[in-house]
Amino acid sequence: MHPDIITPTHKKGQESQERIVQATLTLIEQAPFDQLTIAEIMEEAGMAVGTFYRRFKTKESVLPFVFNAYDALFADWARSFEDDKADTRDGAIELIVTKTAQLFQKNTGLIRTVHLYNRLHPGTSGTQPIRNELSAMMGAVLADDFDHPTKDDLIKGRMAILVMVSVMTEHFLYRDLAPAKTASLRHKDVQTLLMEMIGSLAA
Repeated sequence: MHPDIITPTHKKGQESQERIVQATLTLIEQAPFDQLTIAEIMEEAGMAVGTFYRRFKTKESVLPFVFNAYDALFADWARSFEDDKADTRDGAIELIVTKTAQLFQKNTGLIRTVHLYNRLHPGTSGTQPIRNELSAMMGAVLADDFDHPTKDDLIKGRMAILVMVSVMTEHFLYRDLAPAKTASLRHKDVQTLLMEMIGSLAA
């Protein structure tokens, strides 16, 4: 547990802490975390500012809960591929690209917050295993034999995921900055071009 987090000892305290975390998650979809004030967070939570300091010592001490929400989000997203299957290679590529774009578009603030802190403090989140799993899945999609991808197929899968995530990071998280601002592409065009680029890696 983060040293600046004051662990609740009763249900009411736990509920207050959860409301503060949820308010923070709501607000980071509207403004960057570093621009938020504790007063704004508590107004969103519907509680007095003093309540914040009974649960957290600093605004930054809310971040571990933000990282947990991020990890849970990606875990749920990864599991969703188990239910959604595609019958063709192009269909599988479209599914992966589309679901990833939806994830970034609906959770821009959360992903941007964790992305920035991960750059400064590597290892903040625990989603690397999920990315490895997705890379392996993409490698299988690109292979001649889905059930027996080769080493080269898996390398292509990692490259495809790297390109896709990098493009979506720039396009969705930093849309008002270069290079995304310079490119000025529509969401649909980004997804279509990514599908074509990834498809071209197929064996």
